[in-house]
Amino acid sequence: MKKLNKLFKSFIVILSLLLIMGNAQGNVYGEEASTLTFTKCQSGMSLHLYRVADGKFGSYKYTEAFLDAKNANININKLQTSEEVQIAATTLMGYAVNKEDSHFIASGNKVRVEGLSAGLYLLVIDDFHDGHKVSRYLPYLIDVSTSKEIALTKYSNT
Repeated sequence: MKKLNKLFKSFIVILSLLLIMGNAQGNVYGEEASTLTFTKCQSGMSLHLYRVADGKFGSYKYTEAFLDAKNANININKLQTSEEVQIAATTLMGYAVNKEDSHFIASGNKVRVEGLSAGLYLLVIDDFHDGHKVSRYLPYLIDVSTSKEIALTKYSNT
């Protein structure tokens, strides 16, 4: 009985340590949760963030929601230039239609998103109407393991 009691106590201690270590690391796989901050926002701006692929550059794997994007002939693991990244982001934006996203409305000049797992994310920004002026933004492809802050840049004002 004493031996069983001692074994039970050891089991509880080990289980507690494992639970504490798992919570400190942020998720089941031991990866830290990342935070992204979008700056140069305008109050009322609508942002949509999609998780396109799991992993890190060189070993990305499309998420279940974006598996159909494999048909686009874009190798997300070999994007080298900013032009290639922009073409990929614009193409993936077409695949994002009707997909589940994280939607944010800017209440100031910054939007902070916390708890993101490692992977490749697509940011799509709705056209922003301010009186008679419309601001348009290109989509962004973001690797959360290498990017922490993104300054949004308009590509068109009409």
